Amino acid sequence: MAPITSSTGRGGLGWIIVDCLDTMILMNLTTQLKHARDWISTSLDYDKDHDGNTFETTIRMLGGFLSAHYLSTELPHYTPSGGAPS
Repeated sequence: MAPITSSTGRGGLGWIIVDCLDTMILMNLTTQLKHARDWISTSLDYDKDHDGNTFETTIRMLGGFLSAHYLSTELPHYTPSGGAPS
């Protein structure tokens, strides 16, 4: 249970950012998508002592990355770099 501030002091894994990648692509939010991709490439770190649900983490992270990859290859004009990251 977290305090009212919703902060556990441990930091999260970035579920929301990864889970929203496909939404940002479909809504053509290229500025926000670029910020999210920059954060993922520089700050996403799975090497944490995190007490989380393995199933929830898997479906959000794997699903978010798979759908974003699929959409960025099918709709390359919606992504900031004009295609899937290499």
